[in-house]
Amino acid sequence: MRLAFTCRKCYRRSTLSVTYSSREEAKEVLGDEFMQTRCTHCKHPENKHLNDIYAIADWRVYLIGGTLAGMVGLVLAFFILQLIGILVIFVYLKIALILSAPILFWKWQNAKAHQFNLNRIERHVR
Repeated sequence: MRLAFTCRKCYRRSTLSVTYSSREEAKEVLGDEFMQTRCTHCKHPENKHLNDIYAIADWRVYLIGGTLAGMVGLVLAFFILQLIGILVIFVYLKIALILSAPILFWKWQNAKAHQFNLNRIERHVR
């Protein structure tokens, strides 16, 4: 999960390098409701309220999930062919594991981002 915001000057999405699991955690760490941000495209600095920052799923986790699924598939294929021989049931099991791992990582990432975006903190007017 990555944290992102929309720049008010160029209206493009920029991501933050810090990660928090919830807005409450971010407020505890920052000590304030506002975060100093800088757009990665136009370099415009601005203060963003924590409610204006949202979570998006991280593509790197999908890459890791796909790589792990491929490695598990290769290990299973090697051991199945070495120890048991070619059995159709185990080949289908290996294919199911390879295809389901990235989907499970995708679901996990979307659940984390959804939970972050659900929780809002009270906005105090200055």
